[in-house]
Amino acid sequence: MHNKITQLLKKYKSTIMYLIFGFLTMVISVATFAIFIQIGFDEHMSNILSWIIAVIFAFVTNKIFVFEDKEKEFKIVVNQIIKFFFSRLFTLFLEEAIIYVFVTRLNYGAIFIKLIAQIIVIILNYILSKKIAFNNKK
Repeated sequence: MHNKITQLLKKYKSTIMYLIFGFLTMVISVATFAIFIQIGFDEHMSNILSWIIAVIFAFVTNKIFVFEDKEKEFKIVVNQIIKFFFSRLFTLFLEEAIIYVFVTRLNYGAIFIKLIAQIIVIILNYILSKKIAFNNKK
């Protein structure tokens, strides 16, 4: 039984780590979003600022803990950063569209919609990170 659990943990380690760090990234994103809203930024500027902070955190944690990427060659790391940020831009636009429709147009609560949008974004970001940013196949 212990062996089977260990095998499952090894097999799904990157997914488990992504769920942990994806959750932490979501907490950072939603918390900074709420802070920016509280200090007077509109929902779109708050979302963009929170996105910048969350993406920096996500890149570092994804590279080190989720995908255990040991690549240190400057050119390759810069390429990873570019691919990571551009793939995250896609989900930022999606999240902005969700916020525009449900917060700006339909007047739903900003924090509630941000949380819902983050669930969608987390799933898409995992796929994009795994397939694009940290896919170091030559």
